[in-house]
Amino acid sequence: MTPFHRAREAATLLRHQLFGNEASSGISSKQVIEATEDAEDFDISDAAPDDEALGTADAVLVRKFRQIVVRNDVQTRERAFLVAHEFGHWKLHAEGHEGCHKVVDSTLNPEDGDTFGAQKVEAYGARERAELQANIFARELLLPRTVARGLFLTGKNATQLAQELDLPLELVRQQLLDGLLLPEPAAAVEEQSEPITPTQEQVTAATSSATTSLVVAGPGTGKTATLLMRVQHLLAKGAKPEELLLLTFSNRAARELVDRLQQLGVPNAHDVWVGTFHAFGLEFLRKNHEQFGLQARFGVADTMVLISTQK
Repeated sequence: MTPFHRAREAATLLRHQLFGNEASSGISSKQVIEATEDAEDFDISDAAPDDEALGTADAVLVRKFRQIVVRNDVQTRERAFLVAHEFGHWKLHAEGHEGCHKVVDSTLNPEDGDTFGAQKVEAYGARERAELQANIFARELLLPRTVARGLFLTGKNATQLAQELDLPLELVRQQLLDGLLLPEPAAAVEEQSEPITPTQEQVTAATSSATTSLVVAGPGTGKTATLLMRVQHLLAKGAKPEELLLLTFSNRAARELVDRLQQLGVPNAHDVWVGTFHAFGLEFLRKNHEQFGLQARFGVADTMVLISTQK
């Protein structure tokens, strides 16, 4: 199960706990937020945009007080998404404070100059991944894609649904796209990781004090398990999750690493930067684009671009 699938299932479970059989019908954002606030015993309060409690965010989760603070100048429908986003952090992530800066992610509005090549290569850092998980949780809590699809088939369009349910239009459009174009979501089976019984060679590699270690082993011999043990060892020695970088060759392998870190109970596993070599290189160049004479959102040529440029 991917982190994003887990976020969707957590939202689905909460919605069914709140509304039972009514969960599969259209429910206003106000009802959803109020029911969640009561069930989770939370206090949701408003604050001025320049209030120090918000910092630079639009909404903040204060975990130890079971409180969500939201800026007081946003529209009701945007406020609902911000609150649902913070509830996503509450249900999914073990951290003290979370801040939401965007009402909806940019899935429907990619940045100017972005290319399919960049979208294919680009992965998310730990913080971005957590924010996207919270976005998915919020969307699925407020308007499950199966519900969006059902309401659309009764003759209601995105604008009508946004007005009736008091939701951001972009959110409704995203859920409709997912509900109409993606296959029916199947119930995920949570894979249980077997306890790692390391060999002496794995222990030596995982606990090495050397600055650089080269581990050579064939397929299926436990290289990934050794890497996970290495992460646990470094954290136990005082390293911070955000200081660790794990690189692999595919997005699928990167997602599996994140999942296994979480299954092993690694604290703040989503703060570890896990991604592909290409994604890391792309992020590095974009964050330092001025030093390389590049635009902030330079494109990446995919196969079709390469073919079209050949003479």
